[in-house]
Amino acid sequence: MESTSRVAQLLDSTLSPDGEVRRSATEALDCLSLNPDFSFALISIAVVISMKNWDWELNLIKITGGENHGQSIAAATYLKNLTRRNTIDGGAASRASKEFRDVLVRALLQAEPAILKVLIEAFRPIVDAEFVKHNMWHELVPELRSVIQDSDLVNKSGNSRWKAINGLTVLQSVIRPFQEPVPSQLELIAQEILVPLITVFHQRVEDLCIQNIVEMDAEKSLLIMSKCIYYAVSINVLGDDTCVLLQVPTIKYQITVTKQVRSHMPSALVSLLPSLCRDLIRILHSLRFQDYGSFEDGYMLRLKTGKRSLLIFCALITRHRKFSDKLMPDIINSVVKLVNLKTDFSKLDTLAERIVSLAFDVISRLLETGPPVSFIAHYLFSDIYHTICNQGWRLVSPHFSSLLESAIFPAIVMNEKDITEWEEDSDEYIRKNLPSELVHTSIFTNGSNIFDSVAFVWQEEISGWREDLFTPRKSALNLLGVISISKGPPVVASVTSKRKKGEKNKQKGRSSMGELLVLPFLSKFPIPSDVNTPVTKTTNDYYGVLMAYGSLLDFLREQKPAYTTLLIRSGVLPLYNASCHPYLVASANWILGELVSCIPEIVKSLGHIHELFFLCSFQDMSSEIYSSLLKALAMQDMEDLSCYPVRVSAAGAIAQLVENDFFPPEWLPILQVVVGRIRDNGEETSIMFELLKTLVEAGGDIVASHIPHIISLLAEDILKHIPPSPEPWPQVVERGFAALSVMAQCWEESLPEEVVNDLTNDVVVSGRATIAKAFIDLLQEAWLRPAEVEGQVVELPPSCCIDDSSTLLTFIMSDVNGSDMLQKQKVSEVLLVWADLISNCHSWEEEEDSPIFNCIKEAACLHKRVSLMNFIVGSIPSPHSLPVRQHSIIEGICGFVSDAFLQYPSAIYRASSSVHILVHLSTYSTEEQHIMHAMTTTFCQSAFSCFRQKQSKPSPLWKPLLLAISSCYICYPDIVENALEKDQHEGFRVWALALFSISSSKFEHGPSTESEIKLTVMTLVKLMTRLLMGNQSSGLLWQCFAAVIEASVRLKEVQEEEEDVDENEDENTSDDESEDTDDEDSEDDVHEETEEEFLERCAQAAVELENGTGVEEAAEEDEEQEIELGELEEVDPLSILQSLIEKNHQILLQGPELPQELVTSFVNAFPETAIFFHR
Repeated sequence: MESTSRVAQLLDSTLSPDGEVRRSATEALDCLSLNPDFSFALISIAVVISMKNWDWELNLIKITGGENHGQSIAAATYLKNLTRRNTIDGGAASRASKEFRDVLVRALLQAEPAILKVLIEAFRPIVDAEFVKHNMWHELVPELRSVIQDSDLVNKSGNSRWKAINGLTVLQSVIRPFQEPVPSQLELIAQEILVPLITVFHQRVEDLCIQNIVEMDAEKSLLIMSKCIYYAVSINVLGDDTCVLLQVPTIKYQITVTKQVRSHMPSALVSLLPSLCRDLIRILHSLRFQDYGSFEDGYMLRLKTGKRSLLIFCALITRHRKFSDKLMPDIINSVVKLVNLKTDFSKLDTLAERIVSLAFDVISRLLETGPPVSFIAHYLFSDIYHTICNQGWRLVSPHFSSLLESAIFPAIVMNEKDITEWEEDSDEYIRKNLPSELVHTSIFTNGSNIFDSVAFVWQEEISGWREDLFTPRKSALNLLGVISISKGPPVVASVTSKRKKGEKNKQKGRSSMGELLVLPFLSKFPIPSDVNTPVTKTTNDYYGVLMAYGSLLDFLREQKPAYTTLLIRSGVLPLYNASCHPYLVASANWILGELVSCIPEIVKSLGHIHELFFLCSFQDMSSEIYSSLLKALAMQDMEDLSCYPVRVSAAGAIAQLVENDFFPPEWLPILQVVVGRIRDNGEETSIMFELLKTLVEAGGDIVASHIPHIISLLAEDILKHIPPSPEPWPQVVERGFAALSVMAQCWEESLPEEVVNDLTNDVVVSGRATIAKAFIDLLQEAWLRPAEVEGQVVELPPSCCIDDSSTLLTFIMSDVNGSDMLQKQKVSEVLLVWADLISNCHSWEEEEDSPIFNCIKEAACLHKRVSLMNFIVGSIPSPHSLPVRQHSIIEGICGFVSDAFLQYPSAIYRASSSVHILVHLSTYSTEEQHIMHAMTTTFCQSAFSCFRQKQSKPSPLWKPLLLAISSCYICYPDIVENALEKDQHEGFRVWALALFSISSSKFEHGPSTESEIKLTVMTLVKLMTRLLMGNQSSGLLWQCFAAVIEASVRLKEVQEEEEDVDENEDENTSDDESEDTDDEDSEDDVHEETEEEFLERCAQAAVELENGTGVEEAAEEDEEQEIELGELEEVDPLSILQSLIEKNHQILLQGPELPQELVTSFVNAFPETAIFFHR
């Protein structure tokens, strides 16, 4: 490198507070990075390296280190980013040279801790590419072994050459990337390094744990060694076959189709597992969670090593049972001893909580470890959720009572940390203790179910998860749930004896531990009764009881319905009448949402006379449940305590109930309370909007009559939350718009077909007018108010609610029936803002985009009815302004639609449908024609560009793309021809040939509806007409003639079928009853997909997606949309075709002879044309 000092100066400049200086320094470094010696210069600045005692040959630069610590950190950071960019993005051509690898490793071995932490990130992508994936770094393992042997970890003479921490850190980075098939390198590492290292690990445990010594460097070495061992036993090896992996949390299970994953245990470590486990157990026995004294930093490292020990135990239980079965008794005893320690959970820090949580998880995994995956899959599909293996039961069951009393229950009762979190961060308290889908959607972006910690495949670093989600309470509740459904191993009859009669039923009727142990234990705790007294042990304990009820869902599902109703009546509902503390009421709300969710499915099956009493009792309980939740929903804050979690948990519970078809006896009281809470503008308003949306979706027709009044009230309240300037809208506004959108759709869907457009129905007319007025007032204030402020630069309002706003706008336009109303409501002005918003909207999501396309269709229809101002041609602002025309509505729409052709399949179908609607609009001035010409060019180029990307293989998307261009061609043929030729040489010919292809009956995804076939015929007739007027030497004319002949026959057939359907409509109506019976019979004959077929189909889909051969599919309703042809609906293309053939049959017959079968079918459909086909 010419000047290492120059690089150092630039690195100093990157630390400057001046942004311009940082930018120019970064650009200069990027230019210098192309120099081969640049990386060496960075290393020389980052680390001071001694060149002596180094066995690898180095004849490079003198490495002296940076002038200051900040400069060294900057050099290491830049090297990390540069290496990642070159190695990951550059591929094989960017492999690091041997000299650079050697210098980098030497720097790592001598770097100080702060530099090592950054520099190791530069090493990882290199070792992953060079050693793990390509196995091209053969000297790495022998040299690394030599370094560790001559480090201060092994060499105690005082003359060691290397730092143990650095060498072990490098080893950890070498092991960690292994997730590849056949990890032969891992076997080499285990044999050459890990086996000797485990001996050193044992010595360290002897020195530190048994003699109760705390020493920082030794603790660091012990921690890194434990990490290396963990990574070695936690390798996932990917196979080639597809299979089903099952993740089985306590509440829900999920089936994922992926590549087969199997665990790999290095063979050299198998014989060392007994001694290793003994050392890990010694580490656990040395842990303590409080009173660290003067050795706090050292004990923090010891706790981290203990955490890693528990992770190793989890890996052994779930991945390597055949190697660790004999070790399970010692492991379970040590872990039970750990969780039974008397611990004040309110004083545990995050690390200590994680350790206790992991200890519970180890016990859960051992207890729930079951048969192979395929066996579990069989039982899952048979609705049998969990199976306990004999060994897990035998080892854990003796500890059930002590675990419940000394470990589980103390972990789930309320403590001081809960009270503090309730008061200081209510949302965090709710996230951890009162989770629900409604609350998660309204408040959190990253939520977790309280029982999410159980999975068959353990993975420590879960993407998007935070370690504070793993709390002792969650893991203890999960263990309690596993214990409650365990029944122990079945009693196996003697092989030589015959099975006694009824023996099978006896075994099936075995009681579970939930009935024998858990519920009797929980029933000992009384219900607190006085809210005015301070929080007592009784309150804390009953809080734990409620939490425990939430972990028993699987147990309760196995019981009779009366079992759950009794639990609710005796253990939960009395809390609402006893003036209990809000802490308990909030938990009771959550429990009602969890427990009652499994009852409706059972109640629906009740039909016997002897169950009638229970059904009536259940209905009474339903009234009591909703009455209790409404009390909680309306609970006011106390003087010194917020009741926000009470109201939020009540909202979540009500949402869960209605989503599980557990409906309230009366809907109006709930709606009144929810709307009242929204109008109070409390901190839970956003959640109440979400609850209102859920209630309306579930209530449907029952609540529809209340919707106009509710909308008129809430629109005013939403305005209060919209900021005066165009800054991002708060979440409450987004939730409010979403609720209004759902209510509008629900109200329209509730109307019978015969009264939808009945202007004499006062209820419908009044309701529609009320809703439309509320919506237009809201949109005017939200969108037009900022634009009316004079003297300010007008900015667009935020587009965060554009999908729901489109639904509101669609409703408004459907209610407009005259120009006076149009002008009064400023619909054109609102549409203009909306068009600008969608033209700048670049976040595409399928569910959110559908309302926008619906609004485009409604806007075009409205323009046809009343001729909207600024729809095609924008206006000039004022005489005093520059004569620059503003964008029109259709220009904004054009930008959105053309961008949609680059998105997912459904967007392409919807964009094509919009093109059909827009290009057929009438124009009345030259300026309007210019706008339509420009729009047509944009549409054609966007659709054709998308088609070219999919041209290599026939696809269902050919049809919408080619037909969109066809609509443009019918209206503006010259514009289309020029646009296609500009986009690609002979682009027009490519489009025409593709259109001929989809017109053929041999094309699988060709035009199928009458409007599609009619548009195809009209396009082909137009094309043939223009070809007859021009040069026929290209051959397109004869291909077009053959295509239009075949398409016209299909159109005639479809039209005749439609006529037959209309004629037979009366007969079909009279035979409805018999047809319904036939349909029921035919439904029985429909083939139901078996489990094996389902898995095979999923596996095939996974393979196709991986190979890139899968076909993207659009929603069925998008594929089956009828094409809007505007005024062309009245055109008869078949008559035009016959006339064209009659005038030009002599020219047409000069070309290649048509297939006789095609001519015959055409003549049969149109006999009068027979004379024109005689040569």
